[in-house]
Amino acid sequence: MTDYIDKLVDAALLIWPPYGLRFGNPIPSEVEPSSARQRKGWPQVPSDVQQAHLSAAESIYRSEQERKKTIEDKASNFFVGATMSSSLVLALPTFLLGKIEAPQLVLFVIAASFGIAALYLLGSAYYATRVRGVGKMHVINSGSLEGLRVKDSDFRLVWAMTLVDMARRNEPILILKANHLSVAEQMFLRGAIAAVLAGLTLVVATIVWAPSPVVPTAADVALRTCMQSNIKVNADLATAARANGELRASAELALKQEAAAKVRLQSRANSKSRECGRCCNSRQADLACPTVPTPQSSDPTKPSGQCN
Repeated sequence: MTDYIDKLVDAALLIWPPYGLRFGNPIPSEVEPSSARQRKGWPQVPSDVQQAHLSAAESIYRSEQERKKTIEDKASNFFVGATMSSSLVLALPTFLLGKIEAPQLVLFVIAASFGIAALYLLGSAYYATRVRGVGKMHVINSGSLEGLRVKDSDFRLVWAMTLVDMARRNEPILILKANHLSVAEQMFLRGAIAAVLAGLTLVVATIVWAPSPVVPTAADVALRTCMQSNIKVNADLATAARANGELRASAELALKQEAAAKVRLQSRANSKSRECGRCCNSRQADLACPTVPTPQSSDPTKPSGQCN
């Protein structure tokens, strides 16, 4: 019976890794540091032994802090990768599923595969963010020194014990952070595998159920021929309109040139008339300019002849 339950638990962990967090170590309750406890009858510890104890305690405390930083940096990388991958997984089938003519069951399987991949990737991003929020780490602050009431000779020993106590109380929290990081990693791995399988399924479906080429019918051919004829007629009409416009422009230019010639001839004739008038009014009008008879004018100051 126990083996059967273990197999069920393993299967559940294989399908859904966050189920394993139920078996993680709980966060311990607050424990008073041993350095703050009242101890009587401490033996006198040599100075070099206290210094060695303090160096070892500082190394342990620094290693715990570096471990915390490493875990949170890896979680940040998983969060960025998971969010970008999930966006791609959700967008890819939207563009490709509409271009294949597969049965509805095949389309449903492909969409479900991409959905499962997106679920795993989003779960990876969620648990990656939980790495920073789980538990509270114990760090050195001003209260750590103010709470120490010991003799100067025992300070290094008590301070070393304080650092060791902080590291001891941080260990379960670091384990929880590491468990959440492990869950994020496993979810990301399963999401990547599901996305690859869904992509391969989509490629196979695209090859097998590729859209068949459209064969034009007689009506389509007739419609295309009519459209081509209309395009040709419109082109001929446009050419004729351009030719008509050019002829009209040429005619307008000829009329303008003719009007300009008439203006020049009229101006020349008026100029010659003015010259003859000046000649006829001179004293030698009868020699330089013969006159032609004109009707009699009532004005006796005007001559009775017109200059030719």
